[in-house]
This record gives sequence, structure tokens and C-alpha cells, in this order.
Amino acid sequence: MGKSAALTIAVALAVALSAASGSLAAVTMTAQGDAWVTSRFPARNFGSEAVMRVNDTPQKRAFVRFDVMEPGVRSATLRVFAQTAGPTGFQVHATSPNWTEAGITHGNAPAPGVLVATVAPFSQAGWHEIDVTSVVAGATPVSFLVSMPTSTAELVLTSKEGGQAPQLVLETGDPPVPQTLPTISGALRVGQTLTASPATWTGDPPIAFAFQWLQCGPVGGGCSDIPGATGPAYVLAGGDVDHTIRVRETGTNAAGTASVTSDATAQITLAIEPPLPVAPPATAGPALLGRTLAAVPGAWTGTPPLALAYQWERCDASGGSCTDVPGAISLEYLLGPDDLGFTIRVRETATNEAGSGSAASAAAGPVVDPGDPPVPLTLPTVAGALHVGETLTAGPGTWSGTEPIAFTFQWQRCGPVGGGCDDVAGATAPTYLLGPDDFERTIRVREIATNLAGSVSSSSDATAQVGQASEPPAPLTPPGITGTPYLGRTLLATPGTWAGTPPLVLAYQWERCDAGGACADVDGATGAGYTLGNDDLGLTVRVRETATNDAGSASVSSGPAGPVIDPGDPPVPVTLPTISGTARIGETLTAIPGTWSGTEPIAFAYQWQRCGIVGGGCVDVDGATGASYLLADEDVDRTIRVRETGTNLAGSASATSEATELVIGIPVPPPPPPPSGSCSRDDATGCAAVAGSRISLLNQKFTCNRPLADYAAQNPIGPGPGHLPLLVEIDFTTYADLNPAAVDLRQDCVGDGEDETVDLILAVEGDGRTYGGTADAIKVRLTASDIQLTGYANCGPRGVGENGIPEDGANDDAHQDGAQIQGGNTIEFIDFEWGDWETGTATCQGAAGTFVPGSVNGNPVQDMACIRCKSVSCNGGYLLSFSDGSKVIDSKWRTGNPADRVGLLANGQTGLCRFDSPPCVAPPGEATNTVVLGNYCDPWPYDPESR
Repeated sequence: MGKSAALTIAVALAVALSAASGSLAAVTMTAQGDAWVTSRFPARNFGSEAVMRVNDTPQKRAFVRFDVMEPGVRSATLRVFAQTAGPTGFQVHATSPNWTEAGITHGNAPAPGVLVATVAPFSQAGWHEIDVTSVVAGATPVSFLVSMPTSTAELVLTSKEGGQAPQLVLETGDPPVPQTLPTISGALRVGQTLTASPATWTGDPPIAFAFQWLQCGPVGGGCSDIPGATGPAYVLAGGDVDHTIRVRETGTNAAGTASVTSDATAQITLAIEPPLPVAPPATAGPALLGRTLAAVPGAWTGTPPLALAYQWERCDASGGSCTDVPGAISLEYLLGPDDLGFTIRVRETATNEAGSGSAASAAAGPVVDPGDPPVPLTLPTVAGALHVGETLTAGPGTWSGTEPIAFTFQWQRCGPVGGGCDDVAGATAPTYLLGPDDFERTIRVREIATNLAGSVSSSSDATAQVGQASEPPAPLTPPGITGTPYLGRTLLATPGTWAGTPPLVLAYQWERCDAGGACADVDGATGAGYTLGNDDLGLTVRVRETATNDAGSASVSSGPAGPVIDPGDPPVPVTLPTISGTARIGETLTAIPGTWSGTEPIAFAYQWQRCGIVGGGCVDVDGATGASYLLADEDVDRTIRVRETGTNLAGSASATSEATELVIGIPVPPPPPPPSGSCSRDDATGCAAVAGSRISLLNQKFTCNRPLADYAAQNPIGPGPGHLPLLVEIDFTTYADLNPAAVDLRQDCVGDGEDETVDLILAVEGDGRTYGGTADAIKVRLTASDIQLTGYANCGPRGVGENGIPEDGANDDAHQDGAQIQGGNTIEFIDFEWGDWETGTATCQGAAGTFVPGSVNGNPVQDMACIRCKSVSCNGGYLLSFSDGSKVIDSKWRTGNPADRVGLLANGQTGLCRFDSPPCVAPPGEATNTVVLGNYCDPWPYDPESR
């Protein structure tokens, strides 16, 4: 059913009066608007043109044109808007649409056509609707003339530019639209009838349908109408063979026409023929137990399509008496134990609509058991010289498997390191001639073993790279000989140079020659080296070098070495060299030679060495190679020794003197004499062991250059806790020269390591102060078993002034330790004080020094203790940063710096003591077996009664 669609096109209607002179006055205005049809079709655009002309009558006329785009117009209504009353009304004529706004004139304006309507006079403005259905045929342009009956009539109509432009309102119907395709049924053979099943359609009824059959190409394209085939059925003709067929259906109603075409059929064939065999089927595959036979289809005549089916049959050894194998109806058949000794064939059946036919293959077999396939046990090998032009030979590998086994070979050319191998075309013989393409490539051979059970291949290892054609060796330079021609010495052959294809294998033969140049081989002397013996004395020796490659050998001899002589006995030192002179800078030391044995002549050379304070750690002094040596500034506080080297024909040997005393810079006054019976400076340690293992020092530093066990072993004062005890008593009340330390026991004391058997007890008293930078009052770094320290040590700030007298503020030391002890199994501070407790001005960095975790000389420190200690600085807490097992008991701490803290505990907890802090206690989370008891922070300023 049709639906209304409003088409609104604005036009220009103008009114003009004739001029007094009677000339033409015209106003031409054109506009285009939009139109739409409310239907299942999308909106369309329409245009219009309008012209007003005034003639000599002068009758007022206006032209308006619409481009109608829709077919199937049911009704058409022209709507114009009068802006004024129309006392005379107006008329609407149809007229020719062949004009344009720009081209229409008084002379060429189209004449009035059919009078469509006369509008009666009206008294007010408004819309006027005129039925123009009779002159609107469909999708074609239409034009109307609007005129007034008299030249004096006045009427103003809205032009296309106005708000109420002229409109043409259309009502249209729905044309036919296909919703599905038509279909074709019937057998696709010549003489059969095809029938068209109509499509489904929408659109206004009634719809008339027509058909047209088409003949198309083999795949449905290139279609053309079949003349006269316009009914709903079509009988296939001979010309349709190998073509496809379509049908086109056309629907028509008042609103329009549409067509739709079916899918193409399959190809048309001739009349169907039953299957007939042309060639029987065949079988493919070996008749071996466990293998699969495949059916190869035969050839057939007959109208396709043909459906093929298969049945495998088991026959006797001659191929007769065949019976079906149950269930064996696929294209392939796996031979099993039931088939052994029988032959096997396949029967093929072809079927189409006209019938069936069968044909059987020739029988395969009888079926046998192929046995085991070949298995490689060892790889094939390749033998022959690897040069272009040489022939390589394949050595077969070994195999297992059921006999007989046939073998073939395939040579392969590989990359320089053996990968990327490719077959060499035609190289299938057991031998292979190397050609230019093989240069710098490697070669391998693949061996293929074949029996009834199958084929397996195995490849050799790749050869080395193939070289160019081999050239024999030719000497370029002879070999040489290195070494001294002395009895008992070894001579070495240095190879000569050679031309020839590598690789070259070199061999040697040593020869013994007389004074006349006659040479003979030395039996068994075929190595690169030769040791001269008694038979060679007085004779010369040479070596003959022989080079060999695949192409041959060549020899050449060296020049002679010798005559061979007996060098005698090498130098051997009997006594050490010594040094004379004063160990002071500016003085000259002189080497006094030692005594030597050995065959004369013996030449002597010297090298002076600068050593540590106790003679160890010696290094050569550059350029100091004379028999004397002038002491320089670099030698101060060092010791000197000299190395003497004796050389003769038989060899060289060296002997080194003892080290001198410490080299001094300027003369210094001797220290005050020690108390009677306590200590003297009669040995290198600066003190003597007195009263057994007790060492007492007054205003003297204690150092050593031998193991502590040497001291402790002299009449030990007691057995100790399993080790020899050594008691060192130091009193430095008035001795001010404490740089670098009052007690300085470092690694020079280690000696032979026996100090690990000693318990060291240090009893320190006095008020001596260190000076000179970062000097520690007491420094112990060795591996004594247990170390115990008692007494008092001060490390500043009072220094030594220019006159050598202690004075506060002079050369203050701000970064040193009262006692720094590293090493030992256990370290104990018992009733020990450090810093200036009474004045509180000490600047000792470490309470008991800095303790480095780990070990000294491989001996780890196990435990530390501080019992009844006193310290100005809370840094004494470094004791607790060492390890589990530390103990701090009944000790007193103070600080003059609120920021000072104790160091970290082993488990990472922070300090014990801070200025104005509560009594020192063990913090939460301390190491599990650390003991911190009875400690407190002393008030400030110092209370003398507390000490």
C-alpha cells in the first residue's frame, strides 16, 4: 500500500506591472528545495525553478518546475502560499518543463497547457492546494503556470526563497522487491525437465511474474538468455551439455519492476551410462608382514559421478581361491600374521545411478616375514690423503639385521668444520676422487644398508679440510741449536723453515762430528733435545731435521755446536757476605765477600736490598749493584742487606748477608738507662728477657723481631691455661717518645708462628702520651692464644712541644686508640682505663681500640671481655660489635660529646651509653650470649671520689 511523501520546493513568485512605455519588465528568481517520500525507499532530492514574466497585456504569470524522482505516483498536490487576499483567484495550467530560470524570456516562455484547476477568489492569506495528479505521470520533470485572469489583479505568492515556498506533495506505491532467490529442481541431464520455484517478494499487489531461462558457463558465469525459454519449466537440450543453467524471475506492479536470478546448477550431462571397467585397480607396497598395501584406483567408463568402494581379498599362493578379508574395506590394508604365505588383492566396485561394476587387481605376494631391519653397529670410515687429485676410500661399517643386506654409498661435501653436508651428485662408488670443488671443504661418506625390512643409512665422521694438490717438503732455512755446549747441559733444536704442502711432520736425529767434519748418528738421540755426555767431550754436535708430508720427505742439518767442554763444579757459598760501615744516612756501607767453592774462575756481582725494621720484606734497590752503597733518606728506619752472586761456567748461585741495624737519620741521644736488673738493649728486640718470661720496661717502647714463644719458653712463670704465659710490664710515666706506640707488637713478631702457643699479659702503667698524628698508645696485631690487658693508657690530647717537654695542646692527636688489639682467641681488658679520666679531655677514638672481625694470621678472635673498665669515650662499646660471647661487666663510661655513642652490637642494635643517659643496660635484641651487666654512665663533671 502506498504511503504519503511530502515534497517541498520553494519557488519565486514575483509580481510586476507593465511600464508606461510598454517595454518588458521581468524578475527572474530560482530556488531548489528538498523533497522526500515516506516509504521503504530512501529520501530523494528534487529541484524546482520558477519565473515571473509580465507581458504587454499585462497579465501576471509565474512558472514553477519540479523534478519528480519517484515512480508509481498515486496522487500529486501542488501547494502555494498567498501572502495577500486574492479577489480574482488564479488559474493553474500544465506547461512544458523545458526552460531554465536564466534562459526564459517573454518571447520563449512556454505556452499554457492543460488547465489543471481554477482557484476561486479568497479574502485572506494562506495555503492553497491544487490536485495535479492528472499531469504528474511519474519520475519525470513537471512544470506549472500560475496566472491571474486580469491585468489589474493583485496577488502576492511566496517565492521559493520565502518561509512558505511552493510544494509538490506526492503519494507513491511500493514497487516489487525480491526477498529470496528463485530455485531450480530437476535432474541435470539432457532430456530432463527443470522447474523454477518462484522467489518471495514484497510490494503493492497485484504483482505479475515472468521467467527467463539462461545458459551459463561451466562455473556459472557468462550467462545468456535461452530464446523462447520464458515459462516456469525448461527441457534440457543437447546444447546445454557441459553448461550450467540459471532462471531469472521478474516482478512488476504499478510502482515498478525488479528482477532476481537463481544460483547456477551443476554442469549438464548427457544421458546416464552404467559403470564399465577400463583398467583394473592395482596394489602399491611390498608384500611383507607388518607393511601396508595401498589400493591404486582403476579406470572406468560410465556417467559420473561414480562412487568407488573396496574389498581386500586373501588368495592362495598362485593367486586363486580368493576370499574376502572381513572388515578390510578401506584404501589401505595392513598385512598381518594370517596373511603369511598367501597372496593379497583388492576388488574395486564403481556405482552410479545406472548401476554398478567390479574389477579385481592382480594378487600381490605371497606375503613373507621381512625379518629385522639393518641397524648400524659402527660407522663407516674414510681413508686417503686429503688433497685435490687424491682418491678417498670408504671403509664399510658393521651392521646387524636379517640377511641378505645390500650396501651402497653416497659421498657428501661438508662445510669447513663438518656441518652443512650435501650429496655429491653421482658420487655413489666406494671410492671418491677429490676435485677442485672440495678444496677447503670436509668430506664424509654415507653408507646405506637395505634388506626386506627396510633401508637405514649411517654417516662417517667428517674429514679434515681438503688441501690443494700436495707438494713434497723442501728446506728453506736449516734448523738451529740453542744451549751451551758443556758436559751435562742440554741442547735444544730450533726448527728450520720449509716449503711443501702442510701438514709437515718434523723428526730429529742428533749427530756427533769430529774435527774434520765427519758426522755420525748418536744412537737413540731422536728428540728435540739432547743432553751432552762424556762421549761428546772435544767433539762438535749437530742436529738433522727431517720433514715429511703425504708427498714425501726431505732432510737438512744444522751448523755444529761445540767443541763440548767440561765446565767444572758450579759456585757454592761457604760463608755469607757481611757488611761494614755505620747504618746512618750519608754513610757508605761496604760488602765484604763471603767464601765460595767451585771451579775457578768465579765472577762475583752484588745487589743491595732495603728491608723492614726487623730485616724482612726486602726489595732490591734500583742501580745499587756495586761493592759499596751510600745510605740515603729512603733508608731511614729500614735495615740493609747485600746479595752476592757467584758465576762460573757451571752456573750461578747467590748468598745474602744478615740485615744491618735500623738506619738512622740524625744522631739521637740514647734513652735513659733501664732500672738495674730489669732490661738492657743487648739484642735486636730493644730489651732482654729477664726473670724467665717476665719482661719489665721503664720509659721504653716494647717491640720484637722473634716469636713470643722464644720469650715465654725461658723459665715460664707458670703453666697458664694450657699455653706458656708471657708477662710484659711497661711503665712509661716519664717517657714521652711513644710514636708510633708504647707497645708495638705487629706481624714482625710472628716469626715461625709459635706465638699461637702463648698467652700474652700486658700490664701497662704510667701517664705517657702518644703524639705525631694517628699514633695509638698500645698496638697489638698477632696471633697469641689469649691476650689480657690491665693498667692505664692515655693517647692525648697533650703532646710534645718544640723543647721535647710534654705540654697540653701541642701536636694534639684526635684520631687514635688507647689500645688497639687485633688477633688472639680471646681478648680481655681487666681493670683497664684509657683516656684522661680526671680531666675528661682525652680524644682516644677507640675505647679498647678498633676490633676487626675475622682473623689475623688465620686465627679468628673468639671472645672479648671488658671487666671493671673505665673510659672517657663511649666508643669503648666497640667491644660489643665484635661477636657473640662478648662481656662488659661493672664498667664505667663517660663522654663529653652528646653525640658520642657506643658502637653496634653483633646483632645490629645501637649503643649503651650517651651523655646524661640512664645507667647502661643491654638493649633489646642483643646477641644471644653477650653479657652486659652492672655498667653505668658516670656523671659530668667528673667526681674524683668515684675513681
